[in-house]
Amino acid sequence: KISLMELAGALGMLDLDLDVLCGMQEADIFAFLDPEGTGAIELDSLLKPAGFDPEGALPSAPMELRPKAQAKWALIARWMGIATLRANALRKERMRRGWRVAGNIEAVQSSEEAVPEKASGVIQQQGLDAVKERSQVALLRSAVQLKKLETPLRSVFAAAVKERSAEGSQLVSQTDLRAFFDDLPMADAPRATSVAQASGAALPDRAFEEAMKVQVESTKTSQNGLVFWSFKAALSSMVEDFSLGWPALVEHLVADGTHEH
Repeated sequence: KISLMELAGALGMLDLDLDVLCGMQEADIFAFLDPEGTGAIELDSLLKPAGFDPEGALPSAPMELRPKAQAKWALIARWMGIATLRANALRKERMRRGWRVAGNIEAVQSSEEAVPEKASGVIQQQGLDAVKERSQVALLRSAVQLKKLETPLRSVFAAAVKERSAEGSQLVSQTDLRAFFDDLPMADAPRATSVAQASGAALPDRAFEEAMKVQVESTKTSQNGLVFWSFKAALSSMVEDFSLGWPALVEHLVADGTHEH
């Protein structure tokens, strides 16, 4: 079985856009396949949903089937999945090429933001057929995907901010980050349970403190909250605590070998 966040992240890594494919987003599809609200669906139900006529149109989902909490955490999971894929692809490329990069949060920034314009240009001008290694394909695709997610993720960040700094900057405080998790049980109960079992209520505090420490060291200024890039770094640091079932998929997508077209 898979939960909403596992589904959304896996679809992101596979570069599948459900809105384009079937006119519904992850939370809508998940609600359709999980009408009883159990929080998990059988993988087979994605291939052969009960009561679904493949020759007919997929029924439109009422708005109540996609509460804000599910839409929010599906977006976060998609971002987490792609960022995780990109980090692993970068690690694979560094090993293949003999690169050495300092292991700090700056690597998180570089893994997410490196050359998205260049990647987009390569895909548009040459196509993925010009790329041979799987890890290179993952790097190119993930750069473009993360760029597309930047605006909606900024909206999630802005919604989490309760106060602004004296200079008017948006900063997510430690209290804000704790409150950010309040709707996780509503959106994805299995993942909320995993987080509680792994770290309990301490996870937001740990992620905040780690990201805040690096932010202060990088900017040489003392602030009361996380800026946007630090917020993303905090999310990245939580992936393992969510116990998302992606390792095998990530390894397959970045495994050594020639990319099959």
